[in-house]
Amino acid sequence: ALQHRDMLNAALEGRPQVRRYIRLIKYWLRQRGLPLAAEGGLPSFAWSYTALCLADDMPREKSVERLLLYFFNRMNMLGDMSLALRYTKQGIRFIWKPRSGPAPWAKEWVELIWVDDHAQPQQPSGAAWGPFTHQGLAPPTIPAALGALYVAEIRLACSALIQDRWCDLWRSAVPEVKLALPSAIDSKEKQAPLHIVLKDGVLLVGKLEEVRTFPHVNYEALHRRDQSTELMLRPCTLSKDPNSEFTQLISSTGAMMCCK
Repeated sequence: ALQHRDMLNAALEGRPQVRRYIRLIKYWLRQRGLPLAAEGGLPSFAWSYTALCLADDMPREKSVERLLLYFFNRMNMLGDMSLALRYTKQGIRFIWKPRSGPAPWAKEWVELIWVDDHAQPQQPSGAAWGPFTHQGLAPPTIPAALGALYVAEIRLACSALIQDRWCDLWRSAVPEVKLALPSAIDSKEKQAPLHIVLKDGVLLVGKLEEVRTFPHVNYEALHRRDQSTELMLRPCTLSKDPNSEFTQLISSTGAMMCCK
């Protein structure tokens, strides 16, 4: 981590506009409650290095505002493509890979961003994606729901900038969005937590009633890339109350929904 920080500081030497722009990208991540490495998301340095490489595509005299607009416009492509930043002898190479299949977001895990770790020795590779002979700053795949969260926030940011709504870009997400998934359910709670789940490409609503973990595993909060814990949710539907303006939540009496 120290080596990465030193390399980034060296690359930003004499470039105050780019340094401020990268700090604002990190501030946006915090404000929107987007998970970083500690929560199972993409590492902060992967975002910083991607932002730096995109800034290198722009003339050096470009303003912070123009750099931010360019960053979000380019990253907006992640909805339809994945991005790999490959380290080559000629420099950094951007590789955009279209998502395959009729419903690519229906997969449990998706490719989003791969960044070669140029601080580590690399071997020549003809592969456009993945850690075949390279070490990376980001995992090769992430949960589809997490990828969709990143893409949705990037699109919101891009829309805000295009419409000159800068205040919306820095607006903090509501506290509920930043809450971590619990590793256990308090049976004394009167109301079970309600969650929206992306399953097989379909959005479902369910009440979290049980968390099943391996024996002797004790987490305060679940990791975004946890592949062993099972979440048991009671499927629910939303129904409009004909006698009022309220919406009713109706719990299913059928089988529980199991998510990992």
